[in-house]
Amino acid sequence: MTKTPVGQHIVHEQEQPPYRYELDVPCDDAVDAKVFIIDDLTHSTMLLAEEY
Repeated sequence: MTKTPVGQHIVHEQEQPPYRYELDVPCDDAVDAKVFIIDDLTHSTMLLAEEY
């Protein structure tokens, strides 16, 4: 996720199957962060990049 002058730019990528989608969302409190989401079909875990 990246701050832009008008809001938040979000990039969703995954390895299997290969996929990429980009989205711009207007908002007042955007952040610069990378989030990893690990899904093993019974649990989903979200971690900030510095926690991974």
